[in-house]
Amino acid sequence: MNGQEPSRVEVLRPGMDTWIIDPGRLGFRDRGVGPGGPADHFSFDLAHALLGNDPKLAMIEFGLIGPTLVCVGEPLVAVFTGAVDFGLITSGDNAPPVEIPPEKTFLWKPGQTLRTGPMSRGARGYLAVAGGIESPLLLGSRLGFRPVQPNEMFPCPGGKAPLRQPSERVWQAPLGTLRVLPGPETNQWPPNALFDQTWKISQQANRMGIRLEGDPLKRDCDREMLSEPVLPGTIQINNSGLPMILGVGAQTIGGYPRIGMVIRADQDAIGQLRPGDLVRFLPVNEQEAHLAREFESARRSLWIDRLRGWNRPIG
Repeated sequence: MNGQEPSRVEVLRPGMDTWIIDPGRLGFRDRGVGPGGPADHFSFDLAHALLGNDPKLAMIEFGLIGPTLVCVGEPLVAVFTGAVDFGLITSGDNAPPVEIPPEKTFLWKPGQTLRTGPMSRGARGYLAVAGGIESPLLLGSRLGFRPVQPNEMFPCPGGKAPLRQPSERVWQAPLGTLRVLPGPETNQWPPNALFDQTWKISQQANRMGIRLEGDPLKRDCDREMLSEPVLPGTIQINNSGLPMILGVGAQTIGGYPRIGMVIRADQDAIGQLRPGDLVRFLPVNEQEAHLAREFESARRSLWIDRLRGWNRPIG
């Protein structure tokens, strides 16, 4: 940074479900505050790895419709990841926008406006900048308690980063199958009740969770439940007999019965499901869940370690 004016990102239009996020806050669940964090952890980690950032820094997450932003002050090196088809950068009123491929780092100059194109697959995209994006620390995290608002300004320390792009697209759209472990109240429904049909993602889908549409499930008992602990990935059945999958922004306790739990290896896919998508559930046991987690962690580490291993700052 050699200029006098520090770098900032100004929000012209916030888009849809746009948040400043970091890995989240731990240690506050007993006070009713969940950890939060990115809806798609791999896309978050990939963006930081492409830039050579500290993985604890904050970035912008958005759903379906990205924000419109302008760079103020010094240039920034940035990258889009997740479900973004492409970004668009405009340098002036009469200048045609320049298309930015996802997972390609680029120089974002002062005064340039940045927005995203459509998302043809998946539901969430990420925009990261070298050095991270700053917002007020709340309980040790920069994750906000509300979405980004118009005209907000976020400081960016800035820094150098490699200008590069993987030889192949790393992000993959969800396949439409979520593997599930039994929940504490699984036995309150007939066997395979959750697995015997294909479910549709409703319009009620956000970071807190997604509601599913389909044939309601008939519960074998009508006993009322006390509120019990829930986690991201918990599948609850509401009073209408329809499933709800809790997301990263979910509450810490809930009063609906818990029929299952999406395994950790498939939880990023929850964040990338969009209204209208079809999904099926597949039952697995604990050993299969652990093996799936190990396989997924190895695949991701291969990419992240490879990118961090070549990190010459040329931006």
